[in-house]
Amino acid sequence: MRIAEKLASSIGKGLVAGLAGTAAMTLSSTLEARLRHRQPSSAPARATAKALGIASFDNEIARHRLGNNAGAA
Repeated sequence: MRIAEKLASSIGKGLVAGLAGTAAMTLSSTLEARLRHRQPSSAPARATAKALGIASFDNEIARHRLGNNAGAA
């Protein structure tokens, strides 16, 4: 049972570290874009669309929403 506890603990630590890293990167890129008055990146939306097989967006708002949900600000 000791191995299972150690494995579960390691997985939990990895999940927390991943969540913290994702939050830090999202926050820093959002702040950088706002400080430089730069538009959000369209790369997350394009990558997500490609992975999901989305050929095009109905409008610009849909593309921005997908980018925001994919990590852009």
